Amino acid sequence: MPRPLDDVLDKALAKNPNDRFRSADEFCTALTQACEKTSKHPDHQGRLRRFMFIAGGALLSLLLVLAILNKDLFFPPEIPAIDMNRVNLLLERFDCSDLKATQNPQGKLIVSGFLKPEDVVGLRMQLEALVGQSELDISITSLERPFCLAIPILNPYMKLNQAGNMSLKIRPYQHPEKYVEGETIQLEITNTEKDGYIYADYVQSDGTVFHLYPTNELENTISRGKKQYILGNGENKWEVAPPFGKDLVAIIASEKPLFDVVRKPSEDAAEYFSELRVSLDNANKDSILADFFYLTTGPTKK
Repeated sequence: MPRPLDDVLDKALAKNPNDRFRSADEFCTALTQACEKTSKHPDHQGRLRRFMFIAGGALLSLLLVLAILNKDLFFPPEIPAIDMNRVNLLLERFDCSDLKATQNPQGKLIVSGFLKPEDVVGLRMQLEALVGQSELDISITSLERPFCLAIPILNPYMKLNQAGNMSLKIRPYQHPEKYVEGETIQLEITNTEKDGYIYADYVQSDGTVFHLYPTNELENTISRGKKQYILGNGENKWEVAPPFGKDLVAIIASEKPLFDVVRKPSEDAAEYFSELRVSLDNANKDSILADFFYLTTGPTKK
């Protein structure tokens, strides 16, 4: 078979769909060009070459018919575009959640994060109605009650922090997010670019909130912008102990104090977040920023 036609055939039958022609029009154009090159070549003027040319053209014509009947055999299917704005608007309707959606290269919608157990079925049904069951992959972790109190309050200020690149951060200092019984937790805090007051809290899965900063009136003062802190490496240390599970560590930055006095070292999550919401509602919302992450604790490995 003439080389130009052979090249077209090889591409049409490529093992990797991404190496094939992208459309029937592209295939037809390549076939036409190959035929023109073949007919003009002096070596193809002989009877044998003419026969091979006719045979090759017939074979490629057959392949074209097959391509029309079954496009997926020769051309990779087009990846449907997902309206991510609609997806994100849907995710935001769930009041106690921390959800993230992405579309992978194969076109599948990947949804992951945290959600109340009773809302998981409803989320799946609404997403399936939006994108179809076959194009959906959901990986959800149940969000416990104390986090349902915290997330609706913290999320809007975390989004402001991220959108404005304000640099307020709280992260594990030693290693990522997995701690065992008896281990000391240390946290690295980076204040926002502006001076202000910062509040760091540890929300335990049993509904207890531990206030990590400030812990005394001396700390309850203005923190300088861009200043970094390491919590847990001084007098105040926090060792991992039961109950084990998934906990939340959060930080809030405000240009003015959120509370008149330093709060007691620990308290019930419902009481604290109720008062925190009132304080934030009375503050200048444009000056409030937040950041948080989840960590997991467990018993010492035997």
